[in-house]
Amino acid sequence: MELSTRRARCCRGRSRRHAGFVDAEYRSCSRRTPAGNRDARSSSRWATSAWRRSPTRSSPRRSRQAVVIGDLGSDFTFELLNEAFLALRGGARLIAIHKNRFWLPAAGPTIDAGPFVVALEYAARTEAVVVGKPAPAFFALAARLLDLKPHGLAVVGDDIESDIRGARDAGLMAIQVRTGKFDPALLRGMPG
Repeated sequence: MELSTRRARCCRGRSRRHAGFVDAEYRSCSRRTPAGNRDARSSSRWATSAWRRSPTRSSPRRSRQAVVIGDLGSDFTFELLNEAFLALRGGARLIAIHKNRFWLPAAGPTIDAGPFVVALEYAARTEAVVVGKPAPAFFALAARLLDLKPHGLAVVGDDIESDIRGARDAGLMAIQVRTGKFDPALLRGMPG
């Protein structure tokens, strides 16, 4: 079960393979519009519809091995979260693409997947495996794919939690830009 829409299908597949995940029943819940442009609202509706039609979802004999939480935007519903919760209670692993608190679409700050991941962790008494930022393994994978040592790389980002702290925790140089999600109040707790 994957609840995600904002990453290209090919990139998610590569990331999962490099992170060691193999799932024969994986169903991608992302698509591009006919013009090739990302349309988050139609993508999330399509993703939700595809997931609801999933044979694994409707068959009580087939249990889910993992719940993968990504970006579903306004289509995160109580029904979807409760089904994810039940799958976790049934033994599925919780995998999070990230745990960002919010993101910045054109409309302004919007809640991201992180709060939903935390809610599922709390309800199911489990801990998510985070495969994206700020997980150190994410940055190590990027270094490995570039065939470079982590200490020779720099991350440039506007998110102090996922970009800057994540990079530093993984041994990379971090460069904070003062655009986008930048909040000067968050700098107080950061070492130079």
